[in-house]
Amino acid sequence: MKKIIINSLLNADENGVTRFLKNEFSRKKANFMIKHGEWLHNGNENRYVLLHGKKVIGYFGIIPTKVHWGKKQKDAFWWIDLFISSKYRGKGYHRIVDEFIRNKPGLKIGFPNKIAAIIHKKNGWTICDQSKVLMLPIKPSKSSIFKGENIFLGNIFDFLIKPLIHLRSKTRSKWSYKDKHPNFEEYADIFLNTIGEKITIEKNSEYFKWRYFNSPYKNEYDYYICQKSIESKVILISRRVVENIGLKIRIVDIFGNLNDSAAVKDLLGFVINDSIKSNALQISILESNKSLQTLLFQLGFLFFSKARFCYFPEFDENGKEKLLMRWSFSDSDNDFLD
Repeated sequence: MKKIIINSLLNADENGVTRFLKNEFSRKKANFMIKHGEWLHNGNENRYVLLHGKKVIGYFGIIPTKVHWGKKQKDAFWWIDLFISSKYRGKGYHRIVDEFIRNKPGLKIGFPNKIAAIIHKKNGWTICDQSKVLMLPIKPSKSSIFKGENIFLGNIFDFLIKPLIHLRSKTRSKWSYKDKHPNFEEYADIFLNTIGEKITIEKNSEYFKWRYFNSPYKNEYDYYICQKSIESKVILISRRVVENIGLKIRIVDIFGNLNDSAAVKDLLGFVINDSIKSNALQISILESNKSLQTLLFQLGFLFFSKARFCYFPEFDENGKEKLLMRWSFSDSDNDFLD
């Protein structure tokens, strides 16, 4: 019986890895991982293959990071992109990878789908489901909600939502504007000074430079600021995703004084207006703050789906209840799924 081995890409056959990625993932996903995987994972030592003898039968990666956990800071990493060839599933290889991940030092975190969440829970991971992906359909018939057989329903929603979109297009901002020269050091200071005791990713100036300035999609990001006062600033970062059917806007992150609902509403209204003027089809956002979820719904983000978050090891239950989690599309690889 051939032994199962886990190797980092530093010690793997590059041609074999490339073949696996092209054979098992979509063309767009495979090309992204081949061209930009080293950047995303902060080095090929953080990308792994599962070998059956010398044959690549699986792939996964981690993204090193740090997490603010209340008043503490923990070394952590995102676990992403686990994929095992269909021929080798059901043989316990997933558990081998899971044990490999759980035995690595640091906090392990991820965004599992529904099936993966069930498996993770059996393996001792904690699953949280307060996050939601919310969507404002500017042109419902061309949005990701209404496809194929649902196109007729989409056309009906086009008619029903038209007055709301017209109203949003007339909204005028009091304090918000597009930031054409983002200062990442300022962004980092605003983030650090407003996170409180939330569970969230550490975002210093180096993070912002890596995440946006060094991104292969750097030219697709727009930066917005609401400066209601010196003490009350809110930053929003969005990405323009161009598909065959048209433009989609993804709110990648929003941070700052989120307790100032007037400022947040003013900024979101400005971005919605800007998206409508750009002829976008829809706007989407990943949000875990329940107050913001309510505000987004009031602004027209009428459709949503559940986004699951998981972590290992378990922490004190009482402490977990007191802390609020804050995640966005900027975390993990959530901005690179298309």
